[in-house]
Amino acid sequence: MAGLYACSVSAVVYIRTEDEPRIPTIRPPRKKSSPKVDFDELLKQRNAIGLAAEEFALAWEKQRLIGDELVDLVDKIKDRRKHPLDGYDFRSHSSRKIPRFIEVKAVGKAGGPNSFRFFLSSNEREVSLDAEYEAEYYFYLVFFNGGSEPYDLLPIKASVLYERAELTPAAYRVKFDVEH
Repeated sequence: MAGLYACSVSAVVYIRTEDEPRIPTIRPPRKKSSPKVDFDELLKQRNAIGLAAEEFALAWEKQRLIGDELVDLVDKIKDRRKHPLDGYDFRSHSSRKIPRFIEVKAVGKAGGPNSFRFFLSSNEREVSLDAEYEAEYYFYLVFFNGGSEPYDLLPIKASVLYERAELTPAAYRVKFDVEH
């Protein structure tokens, strides 16, 4: 018959010859190792990376203002890094009449070659969503080479990032009063 093919399939049959079923060895998971961490050194490294990111972003912002012919506003950038409750690092300008609120973030790898992450405080998030700041709240995402040198910056409005990124709680704040 035209178009009809015959095929042969050889079947593999497994026959258990033991009377008792074999039970695999099951063990509790191995305990996680607890490497010794030098928290002072870790904090020192993180602070150095954060400072490098902030300085890179500040230089980038000055160049942005110059490029946008807002040279007179370069000296009006306000450094708010020592005021963490403000919820942003720098107050600059998007135009002569519109302020820009800049939160600088050093981004790190998060798995794949094009996956990145940073940590956001609840205060920064709240400020970025506040009606007073929301329209001009920017994250300046600073990328680092294999070492600790920043090489690129991505400015992105917080509202745009929130629409396209995954936000996952990373910590808990435990607050309580004690009465005696």
